[in-house]
Amino acid sequence: MSAIRITQSVGLSGVNNPADVKAIQTALNKLLKLLPSINALVVDGRLGSRPENSKSFKIQCQNMLKILTVLLDIDLKARGY
Repeated sequence: MSAIRITQSVGLSGVNNPADVKAIQTALNKLLKLLPSINALVVDGRLGSRPENSKSFKIQCQNMLKILTVLLDIDLKARGY
């Protein structure tokens, strides 16, 4: 995956500039393609009015943790650990 550049923080306590949020949403969708049973995020530049209370937000976070765990495992095996 290529590097992405954002200008300010993105997330629950972030500045959430719409262009930065879109960049993160697009990057996450590229990773989500690795898990075909997971729906892609809508790339709209918004987190929603209350993402911390959103069931889909929590599910997406859990799914991203799974992806990162798999990627870390692959990286560690590639390094011989």
